[in-house]
Amino acid sequence: MKRSLLAIIMLALPFGMFAQSDANATKLLKTVNQKYSSFKSMSMDLTVVMENLELKKKEEFKSSAKIKGNKFRFQMRDETFICDGKTLWILNAKTEEAVINDYDPKVDMNPKQVFQLAEKDHTCYMGETYSAGGKNIQVLELVPVNKNQDYSKIKLHVTKDDQSIVKADIYTKQGMITTYKVSNFKGNPTLADSEFSPGKISEGWLVTDLRM
Repeated sequence: MKRSLLAIIMLALPFGMFAQSDANATKLLKTVNQKYSSFKSMSMDLTVVMENLELKKKEEFKSSAKIKGNKFRFQMRDETFICDGKTLWILNAKTEEAVINDYDPKVDMNPKQVFQLAEKDHTCYMGETYSAGGKNIQVLELVPVNKNQDYSKIKLHVTKDDQSIVKADIYTKQGMITTYKVSNFKGNPTLADSEFSPGKISEGWLVTDLRM
């Protein structure tokens, strides 16, 4: 396990290009950012779909996240990422391994950043509209300004009535599409600080402490 794994599984972030953004798309993205920035805490369930277009393979699994300021708890498959704002724990229940490291917000990603894709870092376009689950959805297409990013495009699916993110599609340059479907989202839930600590790590686990 490597600390960079969290950065890989999170939605890719910031960038700045020469193409001009659509004014309405930029305005909508700004509204979405303001909405999620206003929450002091968030919790949600995620369905993650990974599709390899070249190999024609698709994989789906469940995930969940709890966020409180710079603290977070993110679960995906057998791995749980826990951060109290200072320390990052990566726990693997399958291999019974725990890696402990100092948390560096400049290097390590916070799941909250998934909901705060900066307008200045993307060229924004209005995509298609459609209806799903009784909601009218507007798709925002975001192209990174920094062409050195691993992904080429993000499609953000946003409800028209309250600007909630229901889904995000990440297109990589390697022919992968990763889709994150958001469900059971709660803004400002009561989250105890104990949720952002691993507690006592089970006896017999291999613990690697990389803190300075």
